Amino acid sequence: MDKKHLKDVEKLVNKAIKSMAKEYRYRVASYNLYKKSGDFFLHTFYFMRMKEEKLQMVLRNYIKTYESDNLFWTIFDMESNIKERESLRAIGAFTMPSFSISEHVLDVSEPVNETELAREVLNIVSREESDFLNLVSHSADVFNRKMLTETEFLNEKLIKMIACVELGDIERARKMAEEEIEKGKRGGYGNNDKDIYQYIVEYCIANA
Repeated sequence: MDKKHLKDVEKLVNKAIKSMAKEYRYRVASYNLYKKSGDFFLHTFYFMRMKEEKLQMVLRNYIKTYESDNLFWTIFDMESNIKERESLRAIGAFTMPSFSISEHVLDVSEPVNETELAREVLNIVSREESDFLNLVSHSADVFNRKMLTETEFLNEKLIKMIACVELGDIERARKMAEEEIEKGKRGGYGNNDKDIYQYIVEYCIANA
C-alpha cells in the first residue's frame, strides 16, 4: 500500500469514527477522540500505518483531570484558553500533558471495512478509559495521589507538580519546581521568556 492509498484509507476510517463517536459520547478533532467525564478529560490519538507490510491502526489513550488544564493555563498566564473550545485540551500546543493509559496496535485486514474498524476502535477506547476511571474510583484526588506514586512516565515532574497543586500541597509543588530549576530543567514549556517551572514557583509563592 503506497502512502497516498494509506492516507485515503485513513480518511475513510476517520470519517466512520466521526459518524460513530457521538454514540459513545466522544467528539473528534484532528484524529483525536475526546470527552469530559466527571472530573476527567479523556482523549485518544489514533492513526494508521504500514509496518512490516502490515496495515495497522494505532490507538494512544490518555487521561488528565479537567481542572489540570485550567490550573496549567492559570499558572502559565494563558487563562483565556479556559474559555476556548474544548478540543484545545486534546490538540492544543500549550496544554497540560496527560498521563498515558495504554497503547493498542490493531492489525487491519484488507480490504478495510471502515465501519467495523471504527466500532472496534471505539469499543477499545471506551473500555480502556472506563477501566482506568474505575481504577481511580472516578476521583480526581485518587488520580492525583496515584500520579505521585507512579514513576518513569512522560512529563512526570510537571504532572506531579500540578497534582500537588490540585491536592493543596503548594509547598511540595514549589519544592519540586525549584529542584528541577536547580538541575537546569525547564519543563518543556515557555511563555513570555519564562518556563513553566518558574511560573509554578511564582504561583506557589503567591498562593502559599
